Amino acid sequence: MVGFHTDAIRVPMIVLALVGSLLNLAILMHVRHLRNRPASQWRQKPLSVGQKRSELAQLVLSLATLVLIAGEEYLHLTLHHSL
Repeated sequence: MVGFHTDAIRVPMIVLALVGSLLNLAILMHVRHLRNRPASQWRQKPLSVGQKRSELAQLVLSLATLVLIAGEEYLHLTLHHSL
């Protein structure tokens, strides 16, 4: 575990997870915005159960990633006194 906890590995992995999670949330918000526009209402079909479940899973996993990143940074700061 010590080898994986070096800053050369830990920091880029956290940055990639943060960027990926925020990008995923931004895309989900944009899709919902586009779906709710008045101009697109006439051609919309209701989402299938699988699509709803997929979007919910993406939302939950992105939020969980952000919570885990925050927890890891908090513990790292508390235990090692540095980010």
